[in-house]
Amino acid sequence: KIFFYPGQFAFLSLSSSRDEHPFTVRSQNGDEVVFAIKIYGHFTTKLSEKNEGSRITLRGPFGMFASSISTSPQVWIAGGIGVTPFLSMLDLILPDQKTTLIWSCRDDSLQKLEKDFKKYQSTHPNFSFKFIDTCIDNHITINTLKEQELVGQKFRYYICGPLGMMTDIGNQLAQTGIKRKKINYEDFSLK
Repeated sequence: KIFFYPGQFAFLSLSSSRDEHPFTVRSQNGDEVVFAIKIYGHFTTKLSEKNEGSRITLRGPFGMFASSISTSPQVWIAGGIGVTPFLSMLDLILPDQKTTLIWSCRDDSLQKLEKDFKKYQSTHPNFSFKFIDTCIDNHITINTLKEQELVGQKFRYYICGPLGMMTDIGNQLAQTGIKRKKINYEDFSLK
């Protein structure tokens, strides 16, 4: 038995390869584990071609991203496929806890996930979701957060996406006086 906490990931490898890649666990129901995987490149193509009963090695769980979730208002910031941990973290939001997800993405195949967050937002009034199509608009910056009134010591920040984006936003938050301990990152590495 393996138990995954929301926001965690595992490394998957195929029996025909020593190559392994990290993927976010979207959900778990008993022995069934559902991953959030974008088919992009050789490994994920091979993975998608596997049939039921094929051997796939799972190594995990890993990640401490959501382990510091508190009752503070949450600001979740995602870039591209970095949105996947937030899918399972929706289960951690307390009924009266204000949580905002800002997600920037330019990939049409990923934008299908937008409906999941919009659906959740429609039934949870304390959750708000903002999508930024980077083909049309700029990337997320401190100004994006200021426009939404999401900069302040009362918030806890969770950032997942490309390393450059996470570093830039984390540094911009720190420059406004946000304490580093209130800024959490997920970079899909072993911690």
